[in-house]
Amino acid sequence: MIKWLDRYKIGHDTIDSQHRVLFEIAQETEELLTCESVDKYDRIMNLLQRLKDYTMFHFEQEEEIMLKAKYSKFFSHLALHEEFISQLDKIILQLDQELDEKVIRNMLVFSIDWIADHILKVDKYMAEEIKTKVTDI
Repeated sequence: MIKWLDRYKIGHDTIDSQHRVLFEIAQETEELLTCESVDKYDRIMNLLQRLKDYTMFHFEQEEEIMLKAKYSKFFSHLALHEEFISQLDKIILQLDQELDEKVIRNMLVFSIDWIADHILKVDKYMAEEIKTKVTDI
């Protein structure tokens, strides 16, 4: 079961709230895996598009915060964001070619692994640095 845990908090209310939404989308994906419905195509496509759209919105917000704080690892962090979107695009393309449970599982595993790892390692580090630089972020 995928769920938000306090250990994922980085100490920035806006970013934490947005990370929770990403977990919620992942939870919906997990629920779709257990659904008995034969025709899941529209729901899968909606989830993928929602994940991509929300992730892009979140990344823009996070990048704005990093720029404002003059975060020292901004460009490497930006590259990670771009790679996530690229991988998500590949999953969407794969879905067009082969619609099955494997694609949904790939999306779920990829999303949760990436989000959790990114939050626990990259975003927590970023949050610590920007807290020491700017107090109003």
